[in-house]
Amino acid sequence: MPGILYHLAFAEEVYRYIQDEVDPVQFFAGNLIPDLASANKSITHYRVPASLEGFDVPDMEKVKKDLFDRTNSIKLGMYCHLYFDYHFIEDFLIPGIEIDSKNKVVKNRHTGKSWPEKEYRAALHRGYTEINPLLLETGFVKQETLDMLPDVLPNTGIPLYDERVPKTWRQKLNGYLAEKLPYTGEALDYEQLCSATSAIAKKFVEKELQL
Repeated sequence: MPGILYHLAFAEEVYRYIQDEVDPVQFFAGNLIPDLASANKSITHYRVPASLEGFDVPDMEKVKKDLFDRTNSIKLGMYCHLYFDYHFIEDFLIPGIEIDSKNKVVKNRHTGKSWPEKEYRAALHRGYTEINPLLLETGFVKQETLDMLPDVLPNTGIPLYDERVPKTWRQKLNGYLAEKLPYTGEALDYEQLCSATSAIAKKFVEKELQL
């Protein structure tokens, strides 16, 4: 569910611990590639129902079996992508909302802001868009990382992920940034999101990489 800059933010946090072990271009590219594959995301993201109805998460047992390889920087990056998807939803997004099924309302526990269920996804998308520029402005995602990556990312050797959507990751990112929505923090709080991203990265490094 998180977008390009969110995945790069997570990758930046993990990279600080493993920069001597991975090829940076391959690793950061791997963190973007799952969302660029043209195949059905239910397949590329190993989707199964999350702990809350209406959300899906990767099946991490299958993901780990297929993609976890510390000797392959691009696969490790892809594993990071799906790991972040899972924990962003289960550890950050779901605990931060309250659903009133009777009245079909979704409430942000932190801000008290509520939306009709049908409008929540749009509000969440707006929240992502609001925060995108902040991730760059504050340096949580480094401009050097964006500059380092080629427009067309390298192949993975896995056909499912090497058939890509027409737009490059950079074209997609420029489209998100062009929306320039003012930050409100109603759907997503920037400080909480950054804190959660760092915490999930620390968990990844400690539990998955045992560093």
